[in-house]
Amino acid sequence: MFLSCWLPAAPASAATMVATVTDAQSVEHELRCNPSVPGPCTTRYFQRLRFDITVSNFSGSRITFDFDLEGITATEGQDFKSFPYSPPFKITTGTDGRAQIVVDTIVDSVAEATETFRVRLTSASQPVDISDTGLGTILDGSQLPADCSAYVIDVDTSYLACGGRPAAQQWRSRFGCGGWGPWYANGNTVTGNGTSTATCVFDEPWMTGEVLFVIVAP
Repeated sequence: MFLSCWLPAAPASAATMVATVTDAQSVEHELRCNPSVPGPCTTRYFQRLRFDITVSNFSGSRITFDFDLEGITATEGQDFKSFPYSPPFKITTGTDGRAQIVVDTIVDSVAEATETFRVRLTSASQPVDISDTGLGTILDGSQLPADCSAYVIDVDTSYLACGGRPAAQQWRSRFGCGGWGPWYANGNTVTGNGTSTATCVFDEPWMTGEVLFVIVAP
């Protein structure tokens, strides 16, 4: 007679935690109008690229990552820079296994091609697969066409004038307005060259937001 013995199965090893980094894209700067100064809109605001980090199979314990920004065609300190974290180039997840790396653009007056850089996690405070990277893409300037210029008429009205549009192209301006939302005012549709004027008519009617060039779909 043989006696069989039951032995408990060995516990399964915990799944490997894996960090994933998203890509991000932004214009170099946002062009805005000063509603109190009639004339050309020349205020430029730098932009932020946000790279989300998500840890799969998360253990529940916060993880601190060291990270690096690697220039590809963009140059650190010239085209972009890390948000001023303290300590620098470190980011810690919440209890949900998520974190976000913020990179600021640097505004210049140089006409450039689209530029890229890479976000790389270089170490982690727990065993985590950190091989994934994020790609940052910076589009030059505000992306207004070079033949278009924005102007303030008064506190609530501005226009976008374009002189080099294709004859059949339909387009319009879009200006940010003050108040909650944020709200936007769309200008009249123009075919070819011309002027698209927009007026803020919401609760707080003044021009304070981004200037955009919008193609109107046929």
